[in-house]
Amino acid sequence: TIYGDASGNSRTTKSTRTDYELIRDMFRGEPGYRFVMRQNTANPAVRDRVNTVNTMLKSASGTRNIFIHPNCRELLKDLRQVKWRRDSSCNPTGDLDKSDQHRTHVSDALSYLVAQEWGLFPSGGLMPGLVQ
Repeated sequence: TIYGDASGNSRTTKSTRTDYELIRDMFRGEPGYRFVMRQNTANPAVRDRVNTVNTMLKSASGTRNIFIHPNCRELLKDLRQVKWRRDSSCNPTGDLDKSDQHRTHVSDALSYLVAQEWGLFPSGGLMPGLVQ
């Protein structure tokens, strides 16, 4: 199963095929593989994805719903080192700090898997569908 964001469905002036079409073609006809694509049609908000991953790692009640294997070194680094970008007054902006080109990619990938499999936990406000 391959999870991804909405940009993988985009065509650019540099390519007539999308990233997902290229991935699909790579696995087509490979014996022993059952290939499933689970990509978003629109990307969930960054803050919602971060909150959902954090909640799955450890909820406010202490429940752990996902576990990261120690061999996933880059993912563990991302989860420890990625932080919110800050404005000139050092206030968090709501965007991830992407100043280190090696960070955010792997944790983004995890967040798309979590969003697809378990849905998103809202970052604030009323729960969807909740009647006042």
